[in-house]
Amino acid sequence: MSSREVLDGLRPAWLEIDLDAIAQNAREIKNYIGSEVELMAVVKANAYGHGAVEVAKTALNNGADRLAVALLKEGKELRLAGIKVPILILSPIYSSQIQELVEYNLTPTIFTLEMAKAISKYGSQIEEEIDIHIKVDTGMGRIGVLTNDAFKLIKEVNKLPYINIEGVFSHLAIADELEGQEYTHQQINRFSDLIKEIKKEGIEVPIRHLANSAATFEYPKSRFDMVRTGISLYGLPPSPEITTELNLQSALEWKAKLAYVKELPPEYSISYGCTYTTTDFTKVGTIPLGYSDGYPRLLSNQGDVLIKGRRRKILGRVCMDQLMIEVTGISDLDLESEVVLIGKSGSDEITVTELASKIGTINYEVVSQISSRVTRIYLKDGEIIKVKE
Repeated sequence: MSSREVLDGLRPAWLEIDLDAIAQNAREIKNYIGSEVELMAVVKANAYGHGAVEVAKTALNNGADRLAVALLKEGKELRLAGIKVPILILSPIYSSQIQELVEYNLTPTIFTLEMAKAISKYGSQIEEEIDIHIKVDTGMGRIGVLTNDAFKLIKEVNKLPYINIEGVFSHLAIADELEGQEYTHQQINRFSDLIKEIKKEGIEVPIRHLANSAATFEYPKSRFDMVRTGISLYGLPPSPEITTELNLQSALEWKAKLAYVKELPPEYSISYGCTYTTTDFTKVGTIPLGYSDGYPRLLSNQGDVLIKGRRRKILGRVCMDQLMIEVTGISDLDLESEVVLIGKSGSDEITVTELASKIGTINYEVVSQISSRVTRIYLKDGEIIKVKE
C-alpha cells in the first residue's frame, strides 16, 4: 500500500519512520560496544518524535537490552504495549507515584535518602524488593547526588530493606563537543573513583553506566557496564563535531502535500506581519502544517523545502497550521505533489541537522518537537506496516 492510499481521508502531512534504519542502527551500536556492554535504548519524548512503542520493539529485536524513558507515563505506555524488559525512569519520581511505579515494574532514579526510604517502606508493605538506580552528579549540575556525597548515600541506601541498588549512573555534560574533552575526562574519572570506592566497600552494583551517544563513540572508558544511546539510535549525530565509522541511517522523513497553489501579483505581501512581499508575479504553494505541528516558526523566510527534487524557499512567517512556499517555474504541480520538509527528493536532501543549524538549536529539539498531530507512517522492508494518527 502506498502512502497516497494510506493518506486518503487523512490530513496530508506525515512522518515516514523507517524501522529498518532503527534496526540497523541498533545492530551497529551493539556490535560496536561488544557483547560485554549492555545497550540501553533511550526512547523518551516519544522516541525523540519517532514513536516510542514502535522504536522500542524494533531496537529490542536488534540488540538493545534495556530501555530508558523520562517519565512514568512513558514507561507505562511501553508496558501496556507488552514490553517486558527493564525500563529505567531517568527523571525524578515522587512518593505519590511509587505504587504505580511498582505496579508497572519500572525502575526509578533515586538521588536522596528520603526517596530511597519511601521506596523501602513501600517494598516492606508489599514484601517485595524494588530495584533502583542511583543518580550521581559528576558535573552536570542537574539532578543527582554530588560526587562527594554519593558514597555516603549509597552506603545508607544499601542498608535499607526491600531495596536493591541495581545501578549507579551519571550523565556527561559536554561529551558532544571537542572542546570539552578535559571536562569529560574529569567526569569519567570522578565516576570511576566512586565505582572503585563502592567496590572496595563490598557493595555489589551490577550496572554502572555513564556514556551517552557521543561518549559511546568518543570515550571508550565511559562505557562501563552499559551505554545509553538516544540520538544515535535514530541515525542522527550527537553534534556536528562527532563522527563515527558506523553506518547509521536517519530514520525519519517529514512530508506533506500541497493544499493550494495560486499566482500572486507583484507587491503582494504574504503571511502575518507582511514580512515578505513579492517583487514579480509569483506562484505560491500552501502546505497544510505549521508551528503547532512542530515545524519551527524561526524558519520563517529562511527555511527550505524540496518539491520534485527542487529546493524552494518558505515565504513569510510560518503560521500555526500552514506555511507558504515559492513554486514559480515548477511544472505539473497539483494537490498530489509531495513536499519534503525533512528528507530526500531527487539528488537533494534536507537533514534535521540543517534545520537545527538554521535556527540555532540542536537536532534533538527539532525531532522531539514534532507534534502528535502529524500522522506517523511506519515502514519495514519498504512497505507500510502501521499508521498512527
